[in-house]
Amino acid sequence: MPPAWAADLNPFRSRLADLPPALRIESQPFLDLGGLRTNEQEEFDASHPFLSATELSDGTIVVNDRSALKFFTADGEFLHSAGRRGRGPGEFQQTRNVCRLPGDTLLVIDYAGGRASLWNSNGDHIQTFASVGRARSGTCDATGARVMLDASVATTTNARGNVVGAYRLIRPDGSLVQQLGLLPTALIAGGLARDPSILPVGNELYVGNARAWEVHVQSLDGRVKRITRLTGALVPITDEAWQARAAAMIPRSATAEQRKMFAEYTANKPFDTFPAFSTVRVDPLGRTWIMDFESPASWTVLDTAGVIMGRFEVPGGGLGVRSLLAGLAADHVVLLQDDANGAVHLRFYRYIKE
Repeated sequence: MPPAWAADLNPFRSRLADLPPALRIESQPFLDLGGLRTNEQEEFDASHPFLSATELSDGTIVVNDRSALKFFTADGEFLHSAGRRGRGPGEFQQTRNVCRLPGDTLLVIDYAGGRASLWNSNGDHIQTFASVGRARSGTCDATGARVMLDASVATTTNARGNVVGAYRLIRPDGSLVQQLGLLPTALIAGGLARDPSILPVGNELYVGNARAWEVHVQSLDGRVKRITRLTGALVPITDEAWQARAAAMIPRSATAEQRKMFAEYTANKPFDTFPAFSTVRVDPLGRTWIMDFESPASWTVLDTAGVIMGRFEVPGGGLGVRSLLAGLAADHVVLLQDDANGAVHLRFYRYIKE
C-alpha cells in the first residue's frame, strides 16, 4: 500500500479519479490458490514480491513461488512443484518473470543476477542460460526476447531533458535480436524511483516514460506509431513533501546511527517533480494498464487505440493487507491478496460483462 504521505501527491489520483470505471470484476473469485493449506507445498511465500500466475494452453496454472514453480490444474488442484533454491541448473535464487513461449515452454527469469532458464509444460528443466545482465522487468515477448540496457554505452541527456541509454532486444541465450536505440533509463535516488516501462509486444515497443505524462507505441526500429498524452504538468516536489517522505522512510526501530544514515541518504531532493506514474502493462487484448505513482491498487486503462477507457481500482486491501494486480488475462484478472492470517493468495476474478 502507498505510504500515507503520498496520498495527496498522487498525480493520477488527483487528476483522473473522476473517470468512470474502465472494467469491473465479479465480487467473488472463481479460483483461489494459496493461503494456509494442509499440504505446505500448496502455500506461497508471502514475502515474495513477484508472485504471479501463468496459464498454459490446457488450463494448467503455473505459479512462480520464490524458488520453485508450482503447477495446478485449472480447478486449483495441486499437481507438483519444480525447481529449488540454489544457483545451479534448475535452481532459483528468486523468480522474477515467467513468460509462456510457443508449445507452453516456460522462460523463467531469476531476479538475482538475471539468469534465464527454460522449462517444459510438465515442469522438466530444459536449459539454464548464464546471466547477461539484468533485463527490464516484465519484458518478455511471445518468443522470450527481453529488453536489456547496454551497460557498455554511457547514458546521455537528450533534447527533451530525458536521461537515455542504448537498449537492445535479446534472446534467452543473450544473442541479439535487434538494437532498439536510445530510450529512457531508470533514475533512483534518495529512495525515489523514476523508472520507465519498456515492453516488447509483437513487433512493437510500448514505452512509458515516468518523467512525462505519455506512453509511446513504436516499431522496434524506433518509428513512433502512437503517443497517448494523459494530463498536464507534473507534481513538484516541495521541500515540505520531501521532508515528510524522508521522515516516513525511517523505521521506528532505527538506531541513532541508522537515522543518521537515512538523513544523509535523503538530504537532497533527487528530482524537481514526482514521477508521472509507475509501471505500465499490456494485457492479451492489447489494452494498456498504467499504475498510479506508488499506488499499486489504482490503474488507468487505455484501449487498443490508446484512448483512455477509465480507471480500475483493485478491490480489498487496507492497512497492512495487500490487494494487488498480479496478472492480466483476456477475461479475468489475478489478484495477490493477503488474508487475516497473513497468508498470501492468488485469486482469479472474472470481468463483469456490461
